[in-house]
Amino acid sequence: MEVQVDTVIERGCVIGEPIVGYIRLTLQKPFNITTAYVSLCLHVPNYAIAQHPSLPSNQKFLPLKKIQTITFSFGIFTCLGFPNMTSHEYPPGIFKLPFTFNLPQNFQPTLIVPDLFIVASYSLQGFVISAAQPFTGPQVPLHLLQTKLIQLQDNVLQHPKLLQQQQQQQFMSNELPKIDPDDFSQDLELPSVPMTVGTDFTNAMKMEDKHLSIKPEVTPTVTPRPNRQEMDNLIENPPKMLGASLCSFTTSKEMYAQGEVINAKISVRSLKSLTPTLTIGLYGFLIHETVIASKCYTKLTLQESSEDYTQNLQIEIPPIVPPTFTSLFLRWEYFIIISIPPQKVQSSSIYVPVTIKAPFVSLDTLALYSTSLGVKTPNEPFSIHDKIPFFINEENGIERGKSVDGKTVVLNHVERTAGFEQDFEENTQTILYPCYTSITLPPGFSFGRYQNRATVIDHINGIVYWKFQFQNQRVPQSMVSGLRDIPVLQITVLDTFGLNVISKGMIPSYFCQVRGDDGNWIKSVVVKGIDPELNFEFNLRPSVTRQNVVLYFYTKKKFGGKKYIGFIDIDLCETPFNTFVEKLYPIQKSDFGNEPFLGFVRLRIDYNKEETTQSPPKIIRTVFTPTVDVSPNRTPETLHQIQKQNLLRTKFGKNKIYDVLGDTIKINL
Repeated sequence: MEVQVDTVIERGCVIGEPIVGYIRLTLQKPFNITTAYVSLCLHVPNYAIAQHPSLPSNQKFLPLKKIQTITFSFGIFTCLGFPNMTSHEYPPGIFKLPFTFNLPQNFQPTLIVPDLFIVASYSLQGFVISAAQPFTGPQVPLHLLQTKLIQLQDNVLQHPKLLQQQQQQQFMSNELPKIDPDDFSQDLELPSVPMTVGTDFTNAMKMEDKHLSIKPEVTPTVTPRPNRQEMDNLIENPPKMLGASLCSFTTSKEMYAQGEVINAKISVRSLKSLTPTLTIGLYGFLIHETVIASKCYTKLTLQESSEDYTQNLQIEIPPIVPPTFTSLFLRWEYFIIISIPPQKVQSSSIYVPVTIKAPFVSLDTLALYSTSLGVKTPNEPFSIHDKIPFFINEENGIERGKSVDGKTVVLNHVERTAGFEQDFEENTQTILYPCYTSITLPPGFSFGRYQNRATVIDHINGIVYWKFQFQNQRVPQSMVSGLRDIPVLQITVLDTFGLNVISKGMIPSYFCQVRGDDGNWIKSVVVKGIDPELNFEFNLRPSVTRQNVVLYFYTKKKFGGKKYIGFIDIDLCETPFNTFVEKLYPIQKSDFGNEPFLGFVRLRIDYNKEETTQSPPKIIRTVFTPTVDVSPNRTPETLHQIQKQNLLRTKFGKNKIYDVLGDTIKINL
């Protein structure tokens, strides 16, 4: 296989936090890559409605028989360093193409119900696009766990510091804190559910441990889920008929956190002499078209009574229940069901909807939750700062500052969005920034990337630096300069020092070559000798979208053929125009196997070379110097290659290029 694409997820499993990884690109031959990205996909099972042999022929239920998996793409996230319309040449080897992205807090988490074999999961798939054809890799599972990571108390923004040991004591308790329903005021728009709420299901359903039997004479109808105000009215509705009794059930709110306790009150008045035995349970429902499967998480029983009564109840939500999940074809919803057992008449039930969200948790509780689901998550979560020195001048975590071009920038530290003030008012062109630091940034600064858009935030001075204000954006100098004509690039290969040898007794022969934009190779002359002078010029016209030119080096074999010994990457994004650059370049290691890549080559590079002899002399930016600050890796293969070189150089009276001194390799040029 000439190209192999693998996706590796390094960090991130919590919705709202940065997800970081890289595409591992393995090449057996050179390729020009125009872009690389990962695609986030949701995989939802599609179930068949099957006949159960123990039920009459006119009844159906769902035995959870999956017939196919439906895949949805939520978008693509470009790897860093691939601006639009540019290409990068990669030699043979293994390369890492990094990516990072954020998902909004209201993104749907992974749904896993182990004992019902329900899994609605996500995956990342890497794509690498070359000029010739696209290459795709396998889908890698990505388990997204939902949690609320930001709290704002008394205008002080707090973030859990997940990695630093001195802050972990506050997270050691497994007790999950309460969440105020106002925290979810922006997340109350609930999807439609193919069932009606209240006593409309009376005489329609019989609850069993693993499923619901649906009578054919009552067909569930698709009824939109009420909004917050309608749900408040639903809770305060008059008593409903439950068999021969009037039952009123109220709760304090409709949205709860995993591990929280539902405080409720029930009032029962019987129209007969006795109030019946009631069962009250918290059920999760798999809703697929009009077919429902269920799981009971908590159940209470109120015994038969000779008197009417009103009673306060507490219904525990286990900390490992999956949050409410909604997709186009599949939903996982929660209801509190009050029902009476079947007697002479059919059973009757009242359905009260509740929504379960994930709470503000620690790393320990997050690990407990993921372990209970049987999933593996990256073991290096981000270190989020407890207190970043935000200077918040307004309420609700909103900070305003000036960008370097004088525009007013709004930072919402609660939602972690950044944008210009006008864009904020129009709710457009805002980005989600991750709020984490880098060792390259001074205190008070944080940075992030969203779909390859870089942002650095100076929280002390209230300044935001956007992508377009950075100079190093991997854009070719010719594209930045807006050239109309294709520039000229002249590469002159001068001296070589300590290149790989095949034999300790034979003088080697070397040559090099480059690829033109048309894909054709330009080859130098073959020169035999120890540290030979090639003195060969390559004259190219790389397109304005080309990021680099790679110079490949080979040694000739004894009985014909060639052996690849390394490459030099000439960066056209960093090489300035109209400058004369002469310097010593090391043969680069491409991380392909354990082969040693040794040697140095002196190059003279003239980018946008003038073609007339009357042109003024170029400015010398870099002068040749024998000092280098690179050292080969001390591997068995490298030591063996150095031994062969030293024997060959001693035999022909040449000084040693490499000396092995303990754990280091000294270079003598």
